This record gives sequence, structure tokens and C-alpha cells, in this order.
Amino acid sequence: MEDIKNQEVKFYTRQQVAEMLDISERTVYTYVRDNKIRVAPNPYKIRKEAVYYCEEVDALVKAKKTIDPAATIAHVAKELGVSRQHIEYLITANSLNTNRIQRKNTVRITLPKETIEKLEELVQESQDKSPKYRKSTYFNEMNNIALYQRFVQEDDTYFRVDLVNNKWGYRDDEGHFIDLESAETTLKLKPVYNINQEPIKESNYVELTLTKDKPEVWLIFDYFLSTRGIENISIRNSAQSIQLYVVQGIISLTKNPLPTELSPSSIAKYITAGDIVIEQDELFIIGSSKRLYTYIKLDNYNSLIKEANIKDVSIGEMLDEILEAFFNQEGKFK
Repeated sequence: MEDIKNQEVKFYTRQQVAEMLDISERTVYTYVRDNKIRVAPNPYKIRKEAVYYCEEVDALVKAKKTIDPAATIAHVAKELGVSRQHIEYLITANSLNTNRIQRKNTVRITLPKETIEKLEELVQESQDKSPKYRKSTYFNEMNNIALYQRFVQEDDTYFRVDLVNNKWGYRDDEGHFIDLESAETTLKLKPVYNINQEPIKESNYVELTLTKDKPEVWLIFDYFLSTRGIENISIRNSAQSIQLYVVQGIISLTKNPLPTELSPSSIAKYITAGDIVIEQDELFIIGSSKRLYTYIKLDNYNSLIKEANIKDVSIGEMLDEILEAFFNQEGKFK
């Protein structure tokens, strides 16, 4: 590869990032989704392809060179952005090799390079299975546009971004669709709001089911897309509704007031998991799950892993299923 790093270069292309990190170009997109690197904004489509900030890529290259070739489970879990329990489950379920180092009264477990590489592959596969993680279905990285994002033309005609047969474009209020290439020559569109915000390091979400035939849902959609940004939401689209996942956190209503047509109750009726509460001048987005730290007997833990492996779910999902069945039994705690 040519020496592309110099004083003038501020960005790397996807191919350059892949070569520098020794990963596939597809995995570069995963790094963006996981907020390890960011795509440079391209609002006016001046750039012909997506580019990435040099300093963030350089930091990953440096970190990769210093990773312990025999890292601990906790270290690998942190690097891959998953829980330690999930790494332990993957190791057990896939019979992966570990190194056991005896230290006086304790045993230190480390992971060889081949196990780490396999874990990276397994984590990627498990994320790809979830529609919630397929960002390409609701975000056009090259053009920095999001599914159903609102745009306006000089004559005050409004459009929303749409994806039809894997082709991105815009749809007006009357339902007419025009693809991106044609829109560039026939329309002069500007985004109504910015969709880029700082990524929030949080894995807990509120889930809303927005039915497309109700006008107020588009106000809700636009509000969260503009205030949280594409970095902090996920979208699952269907013919009749939108599953909108909004990352947990707090929105200042002084800086980002709700549209006059919306109220807490009008938003609450679309929430299917989690909660949204307004206290004074702040909107609290409360995720649908809570992190639990506890100890259980080893035999129970091993049984939990085994059952989770059979059902192809995480340990947390398996434990949640068991607890739900327990509390749903007639007469329990009533």
C-alpha cells in the first residue's frame, strides 16, 4: 500500500482502513456501527465515497499492535463490546482453547490468538443475525442520510428518505418516489434537521412501535432522530410500522423542546419496552432492561450456559426467560 499518511491527509478511505487494520471492508462498517471510528460528514455529496477520520483509525492501529497476544477474558470482552459472561458462553459453546496459568492459590485464564480471532468472528455473526444491528437497512453511510429523514425543497415541498428494492431515494407527501441519482439533477433538497450526534456509550434502549398511518408518529420519529442522531438509534422497518430503538439517556427540553403537538402521553402509547418520563425540563429515556450483578452456584451457572446454548440465546436472555416463567406462574407473589 502506498504511504498515505502525511501532513495533508485528514481522512482514510474504506480500503485504506481495511488494509491498515488487516480487516475486511465489510468489517470497517462494523467498526463504524460500534462507534470505534466515524464516517466524515458528506452533506453535499462532494466526496465520491465514505472516508474516515485519520486520528481514530491511527489510534486503533496503535492499540491493535499493543494487544496482549494472550489476553484475559475480561480484556477481550471489553475490546469486543460484549459482556464477560457472553465471552465465557462462546468459549464453552464452541469448545475454544484457553490457557490456564497456575499462580499460587489462583488460576489465571488467558486466551490464545486463534481463540480471540474466533471470538471476533462469532460476535460479528451474532450481531449480524439481529435486524436491529443491520445499520445498512436504515442508514446510507456514503450520503449520510437516514431512512425516513425529512428533507425540504425551495418551494417548501417536503420529502422523506426511502429505500425501495435496495435503491435509496426520496418520497414526497403524495407518495412519488425518485431515486438518489435522479434527485441530484432534478431536486434541490436540504435536510430539515441534522442527524449526526455524539455517540452515547450505552447499550440499553427504549423501544417504540410507530404505526405509519398516524401523523403524530412522524413528529415522534423526527424528534428522536434529530435529538439523538443516527449514532444513537436503530430502526427496524416493516410495511405498516417502524420499530424505533432510542438509546437510554436524558434530553434537555430547554434545548430540544417537544413539538407543541406532542405530549408525554402521546409518546407513551407507542412505547413497547422501557419508559419515557419528563421531570421539570428534562426528558428521561429509560431503557427496557437493567444490568444485574450477582453470584449464583456454579452448577446452576453451568446449567444456564447449557440451556442458553441449546436455545441459541445469550445467558441474560435465558435467565430473563426463566424469571419471566417463574413470575408468571399462577399465585406467585400475589
